[in-house]
Amino acid sequence: MKFFKKHSKSFTIIELIIAVAIIIILSVIIIANYEWGGYQIELQEATQKVVQDMSKIRNETLSSPITSSPPGIYIKVSSSKYVLFRDLDSDGEYDEGEAQQIVDLGKDIYFQTFEWDLENDERKGTPGSLTLFFIPPEPTVRIIVGGEQKNAAVIILWSKKAEATSSIFITETGLIEVR
Repeated sequence: MKFFKKHSKSFTIIELIIAVAIIIILSVIIIANYEWGGYQIELQEATQKVVQDMSKIRNETLSSPITSSPPGIYIKVSSSKYVLFRDLDSDGEYDEGEAQQIVDLGKDIYFQTFEWDLENDERKGTPGSLTLFFIPPEPTVRIIVGGEQKNAAVIILWSKKAEATSSIFITETGLIEVR
């Protein structure tokens, strides 16, 4: 009967397989969340870059004398690029020769721009290209969405990999808010 009362101080193969499986499952979860967190950070950095450039242009407008070529930003819908420009011909539109800098946010972040209804706090209409002008001396902000002047706009940055969005709101008084 002593044959059945064998005491072992080692692990069985089943116990080892279960432990390894648990470690693999936890590793996969951690790695997936780490990658997703990286995409979220990329989206936040892109949003802050756009806001920083908008603020830079607004501050440039405040500190410079009144000129006939106000600075602006042009964002093409469903694009990952935006253009910092000066309206050299004073036609109130972005033209190809007016670009001072083209900023590319990367292949996985895209823009959508809409008119923003301030009363109902919601977006209106269909997405369209956005042109913002900061006109001295106040500065007054001229917002053009889809070819029409608006009182406010929302710029939505969409990250394909993170499957998340970030929104930048701007009003004609120059208020820039990130949500």
